[in-house]
Amino acid sequence: MILSNLPVESAQIKKGEKAPIFSLYDTDGNKVTLSDFKGDKVVLIDFFASWCPYCIKGIAVMNKLNEDYKDKNLKVIGIDIKESKEKVSSLINKYHISYTMLLDKDGRVTNTYNVRGIPFLVLIDKEGTIRWFGYLIDEDARSLIEKLTEE
Repeated sequence: MILSNLPVESAQIKKGEKAPIFSLYDTDGNKVTLSDFKGDKVVLIDFFASWCPYCIKGIAVMNKLNEDYKDKNLKVIGIDIKESKEKVSSLINKYHISYTMLLDKDGRVTNTYNVRGIPFLVLIDKEGTIRWFGYLIDEDARSLIEKLTEE
């Protein structure tokens, strides 16, 4: 679902620039900071909400990527936008989500990444640089994930 009519290219984040650092909590109350993965993991962030049908369809893709690359230095992170811990916990159980789910309760991180439609995906390399972003995982994104996780 589009949150505004701006095209993905208008996002303030840019390929080749450092990803904005954030800290959020998962549904168990553990603090996760993006910089924790620098130098070690490629990070794929999925901004979404439970009311978005395209986001729900994307869970299977994210689960598969998480499974396929869990031993290849890819960290898949879902960032739920402004929903309760209980709602997200229920979603995790219902859809058997295998990747890390974080709560952006006030939408601060979503705003920092200038998300204008969801699902919105951001791929960050091991050095913390944004390498790709878009609304769905296409063949270009899959190829880049493969390349980055092999480096």
